[in-house]
Amino acid sequence: MALHDSTLHVAVSSSVRLRDQMVADLLAGWEGPVRRLIEPDGLDRIIIGLDTPSFFEPAAALVVRCDDRWIKRHRDLLTPLIGRKAGGGVLILSTAAVEAGPGSRAFTKSLEKTGVLHHVAVPEGRALAGWLADRISQGGHPVTQAMAVANALCNHVGEDADALLSALDVAIAYAGDEPLSESTVEAVVGGNAARPTWEFAGALVEGKADQAYKLLAAGGGLEPHLAVAAVLGELRKLLACTESRDNAQAASWAGVRNPNAMLYARRRADALGRGALLREMRATIHAQQQLRTSGSDPVVAVEQLVLHARLIARPPAERVPGGAS
Repeated sequence: MALHDSTLHVAVSSSVRLRDQMVADLLAGWEGPVRRLIEPDGLDRIIIGLDTPSFFEPAAALVVRCDDRWIKRHRDLLTPLIGRKAGGGVLILSTAAVEAGPGSRAFTKSLEKTGVLHHVAVPEGRALAGWLADRISQGGHPVTQAMAVANALCNHVGEDADALLSALDVAIAYAGDEPLSESTVEAVVGGNAARPTWEFAGALVEGKADQAYKLLAAGGGLEPHLAVAAVLGELRKLLACTESRDNAQAASWAGVRNPNAMLYARRRADALGRGALLREMRATIHAQQQLRTSGSDPVVAVEQLVLHARLIARPPAERVPGGAS
């Protein structure tokens, strides 16, 4: 169904990356502004605003990231929007799942029947490597043997689709103008540094600049693209903790299979606060953009990110004079 044919659309996938890709596909023909919200309050006012003309700006597409419990709470407000031709703005929900319980069954069936439930399945087991190989082959970057590259990524990263796609991004950036190969994967995902990337990501996020600099230079040196990808993955996990107090839901949003792995992440997120994490995320995205610019020095870009993160996580007023940075 075309975007304007229904005021409500729902993008569903356990993968954050694939869900975001589906939302982007839905918005491909949208010419107005796009606003992104996370489980907003006052949905009734937001819905009224969708069809209320404004003299100051065109109708907006609202992308709301939420969990199935938020959808359940607002089901009565959302149901009339299904299949109702958009008179102005549209509402796109981005969620890991839509509850299929007795009270929600009619709502879910209505979404399916109208064609506004856009589900992106994540393959598992043996099918995962084949799916990844297809994406590699169709991605536009030259590759020697797509299946061999996919198997190498799965062997190193595991079966998490979001982690695999992030690792693939890093491998492609590292390959540059050269074809993607198993050796590329070994270099950037297998690791060419003496300490694991997650230690560097944790030190940077917490603003421990001295430790982050040491880890960055450990062994043969941490590859800049891999370092930034690791930080983005860690920040995504911490931000998921700020969006949901349920570890299973937060793990699903962050692409983490084991909810117990979110326990330490939640303590770290609570200590830093959502505001600081969002600022660090913006700084990290900026660093990633610098890495994609041919004139930028990759190592300098990561070193600047370390310093920036320290200023965000540990403002000068919070540091002890004469203490470690």
